[in-house]
Amino acid sequence: MPNNNWVGKMRATGTLSPFLVSTQVSHDPTRGLIVRPRYRCVGDNMGGIANVYYAARVGYEWEKSAHKSEFTATISGGQAGLPDDAKDNWQLMANEIHKDLFTSKICSDGIAGDAKFASKVEGAFAAYKENDFDGANEIRDSVDSSVLSEFDTMIFLLGKHVDSFYVGQYVLRHSINISNFYTASLPGDGSVEHVWAPGDLLSAFAIPAYLSQKISSIPEPDFQARTLWGWRQLPSTASTAAQNRVDVSTEWWLDLWSTDLYAQA
Repeated sequence: MPNNNWVGKMRATGTLSPFLVSTQVSHDPTRGLIVRPRYRCVGDNMGGIANVYYAARVGYEWEKSAHKSEFTATISGGQAGLPDDAKDNWQLMANEIHKDLFTSKICSDGIAGDAKFASKVEGAFAAYKENDFDGANEIRDSVDSSVLSEFDTMIFLLGKHVDSFYVGQYVLRHSINISNFYTASLPGDGSVEHVWAPGDLLSAFAIPAYLSQKISSIPEPDFQARTLWGWRQLPSTASTAAQNRVDVSTEWWLDLWSTDLYAQA
């Protein structure tokens, strides 16, 4: 009978060299293809395979043990011969933007009826603040009668310290998720700070059907001279993500844009 201090020999089944146990494959329409090969060996002999994956910039998990070691790599495209296509995602969101009262429809309607409407509002309100009511009324009398209601509304709002207003603005975002090793072409920034007409934007990009219908249904505001209703393209942004991925995003903002400041795409 062995005594209590006796230690038997340990036996391990397997090989000293790492061998592939299994491969897990997963795919996500946004993140792309992910492959996780799992290796096992007797003893602590994973150093060589770890160096290979490290040099290839592939993430891995390594469970070290003198008895049995396991190693799992995470391959995410552009490595080990996997497809390296770009996965895209479209979002239609909303901003809330702050605008000057003199850019409101009230003021633009006033200017349509009286070319000097804005300056008359400013002059009359300045006179009111100085208690020069005769001067303010004299300016009011010079306003075209068709836009007196708009004039009085502007003076009322300014008197209530309302010199700005908020408005919702649609934002279209296109995001591409690629691997760190992606070498194919990507959408460029050649149309940055240009305005896309809604129809041109829908024709140029493969936007999902529902979003296309939603964009097509957005009502267009009344025409204003020297403006263009459309989507202004912003510079793209890029950020690193998990599993050796990079997110590249481009946004378009919908508004009436000045044709003196922005060209049409």
